Amino acid sequence: VGTDTVNGYYFNGTVTATAGTPTIINLNGSGTPLAAGTNTFTLKYGDSTTCTFTVTVTGSTTVGEYFYTTANSWWSYDNVPSPPDTLKTTVSGTGSFLGNTYQKFTSVYQNGPTTNDYYRKDVATGSFYRLFDTTGSGYAALGVMFAQRYYDILFLKNVLQNGDTWNNDITITYNSLPATLRLKFTCVSNNMTVTVNGNTFNNVYQISTQALAGIAGTFTPIGGTANAYYCKGIGLIKSSDNSGNPLLKIRNWQVF
Repeated sequence: VGTDTVNGYYFNGTVTATAGTPTIINLNGSGTPLAAGTNTFTLKYGDSTTCTFTVTVTGSTTVGEYFYTTANSWWSYDNVPSPPDTLKTTVSGTGSFLGNTYQKFTSVYQNGPTTNDYYRKDVATGSFYRLFDTTGSGYAALGVMFAQRYYDILFLKNVLQNGDTWNNDITITYNSLPATLRLKFTCVSNNMTVTVNGNTFNNVYQISTQALAGIAGTFTPIGGTANAYYCKGIGLIKSSDNSGNPLLKIRNWQVF
């Protein structure tokens, strides 16, 4: 008993049934849906009869993503700057900011505080945003003043090519002058192999972040370049600060 292939996946199986007796049959699914939508399958039996059924693929399918915002997903990391400290980050709820609903990421440190960060996925574009909280961000020491506390920052896309770049521009005051803070993201590599804590990860994106201050259209880097590494099917596996110092290294994970 089997179906045709629709939207990249299909169903089949071997079934024993008795004529004239209603029977529940179980089929195995194979493949990966390519897009969201309602798919109609034609089921073919061994006696040439057929029937149809539908499957709805939601836009929130998480197969093969580079970042996950699904409830209860978790990741544990080495907190490299403070060995032997570790932390566990869990998607633990939601929060509403700037007219958007974000997923709350709660990080519990073995030898430190518990912190909350907020992320969201734009299902239509496959893009990921983080809530940038300017409080305690360190930009004040660089002479930057913000007009508001929170900003919605595009930090990752599911589909990227080598060299892809995008900017998040924020109106600021820089050294008492009207200016623009540009957070520039670059896909340094879209297919790395990275080893972290003895685990080898393939299909890794390396994403760099650089802050620039723009005055009268001229942008100048402020600080260095930070890097984050995202593995397909897992999420963030390691990161470094804008001086190149390691920050996080993944230990274990489970995504839903």
